[in-house]
Amino acid sequence: MSKSSILAFIALILGVAGLGMGFYSIFTMQNLQMQNLPKSGIQKTWYLFESTPYYTNPISTGIDIDDLLINFTVNSGESVYFLFNTRYYLFPMTDSEIYINFVLDGNGLYSPVYPSGWYRSDDEVLGDATLVLLTDTIPPGNHNVTIRIRGSSAANSITSTTFLIQTFIP
Repeated sequence: MSKSSILAFIALILGVAGLGMGFYSIFTMQNLQMQNLPKSGIQKTWYLFESTPYYTNPISTGIDIDDLLINFTVNSGESVYFLFNTRYYLFPMTDSEIYINFVLDGNGLYSPVYPSGWYRSDDEVLGDATLVLLTDTIPPGNHNVTIRIRGSSAANSITSTTFLIQTFIP
């Protein structure tokens, strides 16, 4: 073998070794980076169902329903989804009404910025209400949320309630 053939063979071996190490480091670093990334999608879920009726007594007063309180945690980078479903009953009289909204960390979330429900007996006496909130403005940490009702009759109520909270990474 000539000197140039030996040098070419050594260069080929070094080139193949360098190429192999390059691929190894690319795939190893990519796997390490992928392991450190949070997975997108739903992170945690909290849920409750309550069949108890809750009345708007005393009337014209915001009543926070402690039985519907959910404690939840938001991590950095997570958004939060709230879903509240209930049946409402309005005392059959003119202008009977019930108002429903979310209460986050003791603070009522009112429309028009936040979803709320306003139901009147002129529409129907018995019905279903759904409130949905999707937000990325809740800071990381521990929080709680419940529902507040207010009505014009002590006989107005909500019942058969489901409440779902999910944190997710978009």
